[in-house]
Amino acid sequence: MNQKSHKPFHFKQFTLNQKFAAMKIGTDGILLGAWANCQDCKHMIDVGTGTGVIALMLAQKNSNAEIDALEIDHNAIKDAKRNFETSPWKNRLTLIHEDFSKWNNKNRYDLIISNPPFFKNSLKPNDDSRAIARHVNSLNSKSLSKFAFTQLSSNGRVYLIAPIHQLNEIKIHFFENHLYPSRVCLVKPKPYKEPHRVLLEFRREKIEPVVDTIVIENDTRHEYTDDYKKLTREFYTIF
Repeated sequence: MNQKSHKPFHFKQFTLNQKFAAMKIGTDGILLGAWANCQDCKHMIDVGTGTGVIALMLAQKNSNAEIDALEIDHNAIKDAKRNFETSPWKNRLTLIHEDFSKWNNKNRYDLIISNPPFFKNSLKPNDDSRAIARHVNSLNSKSLSKFAFTQLSSNGRVYLIAPIHQLNEIKIHFFENHLYPSRVCLVKPKPYKEPHRVLLEFRREKIEPVVDTIVIENDTRHEYTDDYKKLTREFYTIF
């Protein structure tokens, strides 16, 4: 469910402007924001927020949380700033124009979430790719796991989405920083296809992870499965 134009994308409770950001709204970010469990969290951070869509989703899901949104790219900041200011939760959203590797908050986060360009399959052959490439150089699974090690509260959780072929590499980096998978969701584009994405939840505590699967579409394009509708219906206007 990618939005290819620069027109605003309307969700049930907020509107997303994406005129300037290199990374437009896509299924990955919506899946991640919808899947993340944030109900008991008070202080959260979205690393590489882009247009701010995931931070806005978390704000909608949790009416008590304070949410920081880190972004290094000045074009994405323009969109995120407008999106936050026009949302119902602007007083709980803090946009920070900073390289996340330099960010050190004295108060630890209950939830860290990220859908960075590092996890995209390819870069567009245009000017946007240079902006994306700058993110790739600093925001990857190794640096994100180190960030989580220092910034996550003792009972906090980390959420990310990645291509399935990067799963082992990501787990190694997080293991090195004493963070362990507690939930794993394999994402299949259609019932007869292999998983192409994986949703991950990490914690400091070693437990047996809960593993499940979600299928996005049935055989016909844009005929979404009941599971996908259930997961995202509080956001998408079409469900």
